[in-house]
Amino acid sequence: MSAEDLAGYRSPIVLPVTATFRDLDIFACGPWCQGPVLPQTLNILNGIDLAAMGQNSADYIHTVAAALNLAFADRHAYYGDPEFVDVPIDGLLDPAYANARRALINNDRAWPEMAPAGDPYTLTATIDGRMNNPTGTAGPVQEELDTSYICVVDGNGNAFSGTPSDGSTSAPVVPGLGIVVSTRGSQNWTDPDHPACVAPGKRPRLTPNPAMAVRDGRWLMPFGSPGNDVQIQAMVQALMNMVIFGMSPQDAVEQP
Repeated sequence: MSAEDLAGYRSPIVLPVTATFRDLDIFACGPWCQGPVLPQTLNILNGIDLAAMGQNSADYIHTVAAALNLAFADRHAYYGDPEFVDVPIDGLLDPAYANARRALINNDRAWPEMAPAGDPYTLTATIDGRMNNPTGTAGPVQEELDTSYICVVDGNGNAFSGTPSDGSTSAPVVPGLGIVVSTRGSQNWTDPDHPACVAPGKRPRLTPNPAMAVRDGRWLMPFGSPGNDVQIQAMVQALMNMVIFGMSPQDAVEQP
C-alpha cells in the first residue's frame, strides 16, 4: 500500500434511489450496497392492507418476510457496483414490477430456500436460469463489534443519515502504517458470473444503507440500523410501526 493508493481514491457523490410508500418519499442508497432492497420491499408492501393483519401477527410477519425475501433475491441476482455492472434499477423499482412480484406471495406457504429472482427488464415476476442459490459451509463464529448508525437533524431542518462503521476488530493491520484494512472486501463474491464478483477498483456490494423518509417536502426522519442483512428488515419494520401503526419512534424500535 502506497501514498499514491490513498491519494488516488475518491468517494463519488451519487443520487439516491427513491420510492413512494403511502404518503412518504423514501430515499435510499444505490445498488453498490443493498440500499435498493428497502424501496423494493416497500413497493411490494404498498399494495397490501397490512393494518388489517395487525402489528406482528402471524400473517403480518409472514407477508413482510415474503416481501423482503423477494427483494433480497433480486439483490443477489442483480446488485453490484454500477460503475462495473449494468444494474436494471429502473425496472427493479418500477411499481408494475412490484405488482408482478407481489403476486408470488403465498399466504399459506413460505419459501424453504431463497425466493426466485424476477425479471426487471420485462417487469415479469420470475426468470429462469439467471440465479443460483448461494451455498457454502459456515465458518467459525467470531464475536465482533457491530455496525454503527448515526442520524442528526439540526434546527434548520437539515438532516444527515449515515452508517459509517466497519466491524473491523478482526481485520489485519498494515505493517508499518497502522492502517486497518476494511473487512467489507469479504462481501465480494468470487463467482465470475455474479454481479458483485471481485474486480480491481470495484466496490463490494455492501450492507450499510442509511435512508431518509420525507413527507410533503419536509423531513419525516432519517433512519437506518446496524446488523448486516438485518438492517433492511429492521428498517422496514420500524417504518411500518410508525407509519401504519402510529407508534412513536421509541416504541417503534423497541418492538420485536
